[in-house]
Amino acid sequence: MSGCLIKSKTTNGAIFFPAAGWYTKYGFRMLDIRGEYWSRVNPYISLPNMAYLLVFNYGEMGWIRVGYTVRFNGLSVRAVYVGQE
Repeated sequence: MSGCLIKSKTTNGAIFFPAAGWYTKYGFRMLDIRGEYWSRVNPYISLPNMAYLLVFNYGEMGWIRVGYTVRFNGLSVRAVYVGQE
């Protein structure tokens, strides 16, 4: 599956983000080419419909960005389990 594997520099941890594209009223866009994942609401932007995202293009090594977009786009969410210590 197309995607991006991000490995920790300090632990043996890693997380895989599939290149799931995003969804609009016209259907899926950039499936298997690009990954866009919600991060959090951006408190520094005065527009309440904007939020941070993590974005990458599959096959472009090192091209990972954090940006923001409108919240009505259907971006992916990558759940992370944090076990109890």
